[in-house]
Amino acid sequence: TGTSSDTPTHGDADSEPSPQTGINSNRPVRNPIGRDDATDSDDADPGVGCGPGTHLEGTQCVPDGTGVDGGVTADAPGLPVGAKRVFVTRTTYKGNLGGRAGANALCQNAASAAALTGTWQAWLSDFAEPAIDSITGTGPWYDLQGARVFANHAALTTAPSVGIEVQEDGQRLVIGERVWTGAGAGGTAAGGGGSSYCYGWTSTGAGTAIVGNSGATTGDWTEAETLTCSTQARLYCFEI
Repeated sequence: TGTSSDTPTHGDADSEPSPQTGINSNRPVRNPIGRDDATDSDDADPGVGCGPGTHLEGTQCVPDGTGVDGGVTADAPGLPVGAKRVFVTRTTYKGNLGGRAGANALCQNAASAAALTGTWQAWLSDFAEPAIDSITGTGPWYDLQGARVFANHAALTTAPSVGIEVQEDGQRLVIGERVWTGAGAGGTAAGGGGSSYCYGWTSTGAGTAIVGNSGATTGDWTEAETLTCSTQARLYCFEI
């Protein structure tokens, strides 16, 4: 109150831009990719996302309109044009997912609650349709920390490049977790009757279903073991 200070003000003409803004910097910043409310951070690692007006080329952030891809997706800054996203849910569920439609709604609601735009679908097989056919589009798919998980749709029949461990809030699971899939290798249907899919994903008691391991980079990502429908497990959610 009335005293002077030698501390420079933020309005000094020769002050440097804050490193937290990500502007005038070629360092990627760690943002949940495509979050409507995502803010920049100075906790930066190469290859995990870029600041406003820039996009990722290799391990460097370059201005939009330059570089190999020339820009970014409208709702997922930091990803190549046309790229989609994938996450594993924070919430666990028993086998009664409300059917395939209910599982898709769980993914969409989880994305919306985390301020993620786009249309989201669960990776889930049942006796009517295998998981691989429920995910449309050509990809590629990235997690919400900017790592490429699947290069294209054909890669969904193999194994992810990295474990699907990043949740819709951008936080990473500490260890691999069980994920309902009902899907064998390559995203195929598990076979068997309705009891093999928790009776059309409507049972929390009778029946069993295949689960994947979210940390796996082998076929275990979608087919790790078979569990009873009273088990708690997560969902893989793909943007389509």
